[in-house]
Parts: sequence; structure tokens; C-alpha cells
Amino acid sequence: MRDLFVQDLSGRMERLTDYSVTRKNAINNEKTIDVSCTKTDRNAHSFPMVQNENIFLYEDEEYVIKQTTLTARGVSSTGIHRVFCDLRDLYIYDVIEGENTRGIQTLLNIALNGSGYSFTVDSVLVNTTAIVEDFGDASALELLTTICEKFGVEFECVGKTIYIAKEIARYTDHQLRYHFNVNAPSKEIATNDIKTYIRGYGKKFEDEDIFDEYKYAGSSGRSGTWYEDDSGAQQFRSDNPEAELEYGLITRTTNDYFTFNFTGTGLRMKMITSTLGGKVKFDIDNGDKTKTVSLYTNYLNRPTSVETFEIARGLENKTHTVKVSLVGKDGSNPFTTGPVRPVFVMPKNGDIIGVYRLRQGDDEIYTSTAEYTSPLASVYGIRHAKPLRDDQYTNKVSLINALKAELHDYFEISLTLDYVELLDFGIQDIRKGDYVWCILDPFGIDVRIRVVEIEDYSNDATSPKFTLGTLRKTSNDIAVEFKKTSNTLAKVVDSTTGKVKSSAVDLTIGKTTKFEAGYDPTQITTPTYDLASASTDGLMSSEDFAKLSNIAVDVNGNVIVTIGPASELTDGLMSAADFVKLRDLDFEQIKADIEDIKTRLTALEGNNGETTV
Repeated sequence: MRDLFVQDLSGRMERLTDYSVTRKNAINNEKTIDVSCTKTDRNAHSFPMVQNENIFLYEDEEYVIKQTTLTARGVSSTGIHRVFCDLRDLYIYDVIEGENTRGIQTLLNIALNGSGYSFTVDSVLVNTTAIVEDFGDASALELLTTICEKFGVEFECVGKTIYIAKEIARYTDHQLRYHFNVNAPSKEIATNDIKTYIRGYGKKFEDEDIFDEYKYAGSSGRSGTWYEDDSGAQQFRSDNPEAELEYGLITRTTNDYFTFNFTGTGLRMKMITSTLGGKVKFDIDNGDKTKTVSLYTNYLNRPTSVETFEIARGLENKTHTVKVSLVGKDGSNPFTTGPVRPVFVMPKNGDIIGVYRLRQGDDEIYTSTAEYTSPLASVYGIRHAKPLRDDQYTNKVSLINALKAELHDYFEISLTLDYVELLDFGIQDIRKGDYVWCILDPFGIDVRIRVVEIEDYSNDATSPKFTLGTLRKTSNDIAVEFKKTSNTLAKVVDSTTGKVKSSAVDLTIGKTTKFEAGYDPTQITTPTYDLASASTDGLMSSEDFAKLSNIAVDVNGNVIVTIGPASELTDGLMSAADFVKLRDLDFEQIKADIEDIKTRLTALEGNNGETTV
């Protein structure tokens, strides 16, 4: 029997008696003990100390009592391992705001700051990082759980040190074998969460709008001293293929402008630039958005050209009014110094207005999208899983791989068994997290599997219970097995009639075939019976039919027997003959005979079996 102590808040400690303990210890889960204690004279000094928030000390570990149930005979209570209580009661107020990439040690320092616990990280994890969002502003236990989930790691607390590793495990050659050291194995197969189809969405494009098309809106108005000047236009026209826009009206007067409308969320515009170009201002919706550009180009052998200018993005999706005006010289243009005024040319025609619109559809909104259908869909049909949405994916290949890993398209098989130590073969040191060989012939299992939870007891004579890691039967395996079964059935059963095909029955009785007496199938006659009635035998006798007919059931399912009691002359629930036999039994005489036999046996035992004459 393992010792159990209880300690109150003042530090007083006493040993308990008349108790039983069940301890549960699972990977990355609360470690608890359930204690049942009977009140006796022997534990009168310690029994009253079993109260909430006092501490159980069991196997050199502390468990805080969190739940108690008192009865007339004793108390049942549950204690949670000290580390889970300490970390749950510590709140980390600091927070790393936004989305950040941080190393595991940095995050552990934040999560365990002020907890009184230190940590040790396995060397292979020291330089690993993960993306976290708004890390902090939670209990230390919540943050530690988040770290374990983000990095895919496990933790184990020993004393005041928390050990972190990918797996806290040992690979052993220990065996759990049916009919050897295993009792009462059970296999549970869960299909509740099976899904066969999933969609994925990667990172969204940062810009909410996308370029749509070029169009010519035409001028809706103008103001100033615009004029046509063929000689001037010829002077600035270029034969360069990029100058696909024809000259329109020209102005050299500051603040002259033209206007046009467009519908969309953004604007780019093709403009004619020249060696005499000046600065032009775009004014959208009366000043809601403005931009000034230079139409100066310094290529002497190419005095005019066509350039595209990005004017505005992220506008409201509606029709906008644009005013384009000459605002002055470009100070960096050497050809418009002194009295030489800049030239502003309004394009005459051509697709000059580039319009942006809001992104539409998944392919425009996300940098990558994908979908995946499991082979299991051929067996169970399409079962939709929750879509995967993750900004870390920007290409389709990596997103599809993530979908395959995310989709729950497999059977989960969990094993639970009672382990019996065989002293003659040596005690196996099996701990939580260990990999052991599991050989369960009834289930066809022969694998190395992990012990994920151990339930043991203070009474060493009680076998501990092991819960083994989940076995997965993959979607491909299930689909292949289903196809094999379907193919086999197709050979045996006619799909149209549902009957066994004659070709599937490989049985031939030849003329020379000999059978033992009574086993010749050609000589067997199958009897047939009619239904029974109150006067005619059939599948049952008429007498049994009459008895059953007198038994009824009420609306509540209670049996109603309408057969009357028996008498000396009338059959009932028993025959009249049996009634007479039971009536004539002399129970007092039977009782006297039994007492006489007991007396004689006692006398014989007193004489050591010798008979006295």
C-alpha cells in the first residue's frame, strides 16, 4: 500500500489510513488523484484535514484538493497536481501585440515569468520559431498550452522544472501481450469526426482592389485657353511606337484643366510627356484625393512619349469625378526656364483611363486556394470539413499538403488494457510516454505503440490500466479494403436479384459420391408445418397455443396472465395433479427430519466418525 499524507494550509501534515487512491497521468494533460477515505478511529486525527485547498502528498508529489464529497461513512476527493494549479492561478498581463515570429525560449520566458518554475528545452528545439498572434494576456497555463500546440511539443514537470521536448518518451522492448501480461483489452473505433472533403485559403492579397481595364472616358468638360496647333503638335509628336495616343488640344496656361468621370476603386492614366512638359495635378472628387505628376521627359531624340501614371488606389467603389490641371513648370526641366512656358497636351483619343475594381472571387482575393478530396469519399461520399484559413500559405502545393494533413479522413482506434506484472519474468519499467510492443491476437494487432495515459492505484495488488496511443487506419487503407470487399461480393451476389450466384457455389455431387447413412442431401426431406390453433397442432402444440393465447401485455409492457389458479379438480397455472401433490406435502415433518439429520451428523463428528452401539 502506497503512503498518502495530507497537509493543511498552516503546514501541519498527517498520514491518512483506510483510503484508496486512483492516479491518472496523461501526456500534456492534468495529473490527478481520486481519493476515497473511510472515517475510522484510526484516522480520526487526519480525516478532518481532507478539505478543499489542502494538499495530498502522494509518491513525493503534491496535489491540491479541488473537490470533496462527504458522506456518512467517509469522503471522496480529487486532487490536481500542484503545477497545473500554480500556472492556472498566475496571470500574465504583458502581451506581444499583433502577429509576430518568436522563438520557443522567448515565449516560455513570458509564459513562466514569476511562476517559480524554470524550464529546460531539448537541444533540437532551441532555435525553433513559430508565428503567434497577441501572445500574452492569459493565464500561464493557457500560454504554456499554446506553446505546446504551436511547436508540437510535450511538457513534463519534475519538482520545479518543466521539461520541453518533441516527445518525452523512451523506445523500449517491453511487451504487452494478450494472455501473457494483459487482461481485459478493449478496442474502440471512432468515426464521429470523419470528413472526406476540405477547402483551403492562403494569405489574402494586401490590396483589396485589382486592375480591371483601360478605357477612353472622354473629356466631360474643360476650362482655359485650350487650342489646336498643328505646327506645335507636329513639333512634339514622336514616331515612337509607344506614342499611340494622338495629340488633342494644347494649353500653356497655368490652372487650365479638363475633367472626366470613371467608376471603380482606383485610377491609372496614360499621358503624353515631352521635353516641354510641366507639372500636372489630378484632383479626385473635389480634393478627396490629389496627386501631382511631371510630364517632362529629357530624351532629346525622343521629344514626346507615352507614360503610365498610378494616380489613386483604395477609393470607394463608385463613380468619381477627376480634374486634371496644369499647375506650373517642373523645376528640373531645363527646357522651360525663363519665359518658356510648359506644354500640357490633352490626349485626343485612345484607351487612356485605367480603372481598378474590388477583387471578386476566391482566386482574386487569396494568393492561393486549393481543395482536397480524400479517397475515402468513394466509400462514404462527400463530408465537408471546416475550411483551412492560414496566412502562411502563398502557393498551392504547400496549401494542398496542409489540407491533407488537416483532413480527418481516418479511423481512430484506441486501446485500453489492464497490465499484470509477472514477477517470474522480471518487472517491466513502463512509464507514461514509453513506446512498447503491443501484441493483441484477438484484434490482429502487433505494433510498437505509445503509452499515452496510465491509471494506477495505491493498492499494489490492483493491476494498472494503460491507455495506448491512437492507431490510425488511413483513408487509402479503408478504401482499398472496401473495394476488395465490394469486388468479392460482386462475384458472389447478383446485384439485380440480391441472391447468391449459382456460379459462386463450387459444389458438385457426382453419381459415385457416397454419403454416411442419414447424410445424403438428395434423401433429405424438409418437413413443413401449418400454424397451430386451439384445436390443431402446428409449429407448436395446440395446448401451448392455448396457454400463450391467455397471456396479454398492457400499454405499460406489464404481462397480464388470464390463466386462473389450479385446484384439486381444475388445471390452471399448474395441473390439478401437481396441485394435489404440493398440497399433501407435510412441511413440518420435513423440517423435523432435517433437524434430526443435523443432530445425528453432530454426534458423528463428536465421536470422530466412530459408531457407538
